[in-house]
Amino acid sequence: MKNPFRSKVRGGRYGCIVIIACTLIFSSCENFLKGAEVAQEIKDIIAYNNAPSSTLVLNAPEGTGKFLSGTEKSCKLGYTIDIQFSVNFSEYVYRGMEAVSKANPSVGRAEYVQFTDLSTEEEKENGTYKVQVKLLKLSDDIMIQPKCLLIPKATGAWPPNDNTSYP
Repeated sequence: MKNPFRSKVRGGRYGCIVIIACTLIFSSCENFLKGAEVAQEIKDIIAYNNAPSSTLVLNAPEGTGKFLSGTEKSCKLGYTIDIQFSVNFSEYVYRGMEAVSKANPSVGRAEYVQFTDLSTEEEKENGTYKVQVKLLKLSDDIMIQPKCLLIPKATGAWPPNDNTSYP
């Protein structure tokens, strides 16, 4: 004779396995939803790696300060890079960045890049400026330089003598 208790236990075992399997399947739905995000991230990485790039030259006129991020940066078309500039704030006032031709700095290249200021107030007070640069058009003739104004100072007195006795 068959033991009815054993058949219930076996069925219970299989039922437990089915319940556990269903729980795992439905609890991993979150992973399926993230799968689309992962696929998009992979597509974005491939697009970034396939994007053409230009080399941007970073040049600060003598005495104005220096770029903390080096003198050359590679930038992909449509993507951004971050640069940092430390101004000699005892002699100059920082007014932003500009893009010019490497071959002829009097020729502007404003249509090739876009600048976004990322500096905090504390960084600005310390004379350090963070700027995000986005490459809009390809060219290997782009030089990024800061726009700095010389702070006027008195260098002498007129008349040159120290005669202070006035009538």
